[in-house]
Amino acid sequence: MLRRATRDGEFTKINTKLIAGQGTTSERTTYEYADTSAKPNVIYYYQIEDVSLEGHASRLATTHLRGNVTAAGKATTTWGELKALQ
Repeated sequence: MLRRATRDGEFTKINTKLIAGQGTTSERTTYEYADTSAKPNVIYYYQIEDVSLEGHASRLATTHLRGNVTAAGKATTTWGELKALQ
């Protein structure tokens, strides 16, 4: 997961390890990532980086979200929501 704080800024990786995928499947799969460093009511730009089983990386959707803070104090969104915006 990549994030930047401005529309034209540089993306930086915010997850420290890969999120395990479900492999090749025709069934719908949903992934989630909690951005615990996002601040409330700040607009961030996110990009998903998909890494194939062979190690090839490609960047998917870019979207902007305002920090949506849960009761636990963590900004959250779902991968499915971001990918649907492509």
